[in-house]
Amino acid sequence: MKLFLRYILLDILKIYFAALLLLTLLLVMVIVVNEAIDQGLPLQHAILLIPFTLPEQLRLSVPMTLLLATTISFSRMAGNNEIIAAKSLGIAPWRLMWPVWVLALVFSLLCVWMNDFAVTWGRSRMTSVVYRALEDIIYAKLSKDGKFEGQFGDDEYTITVERVEGKKLIFPAIVSQKKQWTAQMDEAEIHVDYDQAVLTIAFTNLLMSTGNDTLQYHQKTIPIPIPNPENVNLDATSPSEVPMEAMDDQVRKCKARIAAAQRKMASLTAFSLATGDSSLAASAWYHCEMEVAGATRRLQRLHTESPRRWANGFSCFFFVWLGVPLAIRLQRADVFSSFFACFLPILALYYPFLMYGVNSAKAGTLPPSFVWIGNLCLGIIGYWFVKQIHKN
Repeated sequence: MKLFLRYILLDILKIYFAALLLLTLLLVMVIVVNEAIDQGLPLQHAILLIPFTLPEQLRLSVPMTLLLATTISFSRMAGNNEIIAAKSLGIAPWRLMWPVWVLALVFSLLCVWMNDFAVTWGRSRMTSVVYRALEDIIYAKLSKDGKFEGQFGDDEYTITVERVEGKKLIFPAIVSQKKQWTAQMDEAEIHVDYDQAVLTIAFTNLLMSTGNDTLQYHQKTIPIPIPNPENVNLDATSPSEVPMEAMDDQVRKCKARIAAAQRKMASLTAFSLATGDSSLAASAWYHCEMEVAGATRRLQRLHTESPRRWANGFSCFFFVWLGVPLAIRLQRADVFSSFFACFLPILALYYPFLMYGVNSAKAGTLPPSFVWIGNLCLGIIGYWFVKQIHKN
């Protein structure tokens, strides 16, 4: 029996690692090429993205490749009547399936970790590569299109240029959207210092317009701060990029913001009642109300994020929980038709229910535990198929 189980696991792992390698290469190329096109990254910088894209794509590819490997292996066994032969020897089908479920459970825990690691480490390092290549990106964009648009900090900048000669921008113009200034010059050079988190533009014969004022400089350097992705302020970060170990702290901060705003609203109400003048407190009340609404939305997303990552990670287990008995039940030697037959209920049930549960939990209409509803559906269907193959 141990030899038979070892044979099943080795067969699954061989198929799994071969499929994972192929799918990994494909997804890495897609992610890297897509990022390079979106950000205008030169090839030498795009290649540096590869190690940082691995956690992102592995969390997507591991469940699918394990489902593929298990359905191929058990479809072949069922098509060759090996399952029937085992049952004739008094070996119940569950005894053949449980090691695969344990393997899927281990891979699920790995996927949970990758769901957390991909958004907290992988994405920030990908952003770091982009910012380290920012100078080359700007020059490449200006050389090709004569225009570059980007947001640095809380301001958006538009740079246009007549032509580019080496590192010199000839007759460039820069517009700041938020600070509302426009600069025109004969020549300029751009330098990005990633370690100091600053982009500097050195001008010659600068004419700057700020509102009603016009300033002229023969030579001037303007520093523009850029964010450092490695020094992330979690309070201003999307909940989807907050590490799970920091979730509780972020939840406490959100609750404190809501409580402080509600206390201020109560004091404004008391002030309005005491003075009989509500107009003085109307503006402050509105800002407090917006603060409560924003913090409440963030709190709901924070409550949803950890269960979502666990549910996404454990999709690996539930895919296999359904796929193995279904592949045995179909008894098809055509392994790819078995795989697509197993994938169909996942496509039709799991992903729609997952999206519904996540969106409802973020909106606060359902508790965060409902992100598991897709996994629960697969679990029920898989249990039914397990019962069926033991009856027959």
